[in-house]
Amino acid sequence: MFVSPMDLNRLGCWTIDTQKERGSTKSVFLSKAESKQYLWSIALYAWRGFQPDRFTEIYWNCWGAWSDLLSQFVFEMYEDYPHRWIGAADMKKIVEQGKPANLLRMHVDRTSTSPSKLTVEDSYNFPPGYFGNSPQFVPRPGTDDPTDGYIVCVVLFSDRFVTDKSELWIFDGKSLGSGPKYRLSHPRLNIGMTVHSTWLSKLASPPVREDYDIRQDYPPTLMADLFENEIYPHFEQSPN
Repeated sequence: MFVSPMDLNRLGCWTIDTQKERGSTKSVFLSKAESKQYLWSIALYAWRGFQPDRFTEIYWNCWGAWSDLLSQFVFEMYEDYPHRWIGAADMKKIVEQGKPANLLRMHVDRTSTSPSKLTVEDSYNFPPGYFGNSPQFVPRPGTDDPTDGYIVCVVLFSDRFVTDKSELWIFDGKSLGSGPKYRLSHPRLNIGMTVHSTWLSKLASPPVREDYDIRQDYPPTLMADLFENEIYPHFEQSPN
């Protein structure tokens, strides 16, 4: 993620033969034209279910291209990288001009073409200053349609630290382009940088495991005091 602003990103599809333990030569990528339109700092993905039998619709969140995402350290480290679509100098200009964060739905057509065909079927650009992140698919019950549900994103807004605003935006999985259906917030909701998240159908306390000791996973380190005071107590207390 942190080096993504150094070049245009790519999305591809490979077919892997699990019997022969090798990939197919019939790989396919999203077109360069669509990549230039959407694929700036690819970050996170979401789909219906945890282990679907077939991938046909995959939602992707891209962070965009803007100055806050590209440090001078990363720029100098990858400035001379030869295998790129866009030169480092041109890329820096694009970052200065800015590309918005977005949501998109990529369709994988495996039935009518060989190799598979990738297309962007739906998308939404976040407004300037809004950083959409951590997408999750919340399925509508009673159907297996991979687009029948909602995409929930953590959205941060900052006007250079004058104010902080955190929201949860809810999109119709069938119509990202129509914008968020709901925007939820609270005066005390001030979320930090959230990357990975997950949707659960219900909340429940985990069972107590007598055979597991969290301290064995984290032996004494320089952060021992932090773990002792801030981490271990949350794992060792009995669930309510």
